Amino acid sequence: FIYIIFRMIYNITMRTKAKILVTLAVAAVLLAPGGVWGDDRAGAGLGPGSGSQNLPNPLGKITDPRVLIGIVINSVLGLVGSIAFVVFIAGGIIWMTSAGNSDKIQKGKNMIIWAALGLAVIFFSYAIVRFILEDVLTKAAK
Repeated sequence: FIYIIFRMIYNITMRTKAKILVTLAVAAVLLAPGGVWGDDRAGAGLGPGSGSQNLPNPLGKITDPRVLIGIVINSVLGLVGSIAFVVFIAGGIIWMTSAGNSDKIQKGKNMIIWAALGLAVIFFSYAIVRFILEDVLTKAAK
């Protein structure tokens, strides 16, 4: 019996073994009895007179979810814009170092063209998001 199990485990690929290991680890954490998630002592719970404290806001002064969504969207657009800029520079380097190789020249041109189109899409996305967040939502809030 042990030999059969060993052969089954031996024939499984490393990727499948990793999936099985992760699944078993998650199951062990979620199903293991033990961890204390709260304090069951009398008077230690939340409620009036229990001495509960307010937790500080981890987002600082941001209390409106629309502001948080705007910050996240602007950050993502900035990151994507930076990636497009790097692709633009890489395309220029490939083109400049092609040494007359037409395949590399075409590859560099294509990278520059697609990076420029990507930047245009990013700028239009930023304009649309800014319009929605500032104009539409502020008018809806009033």
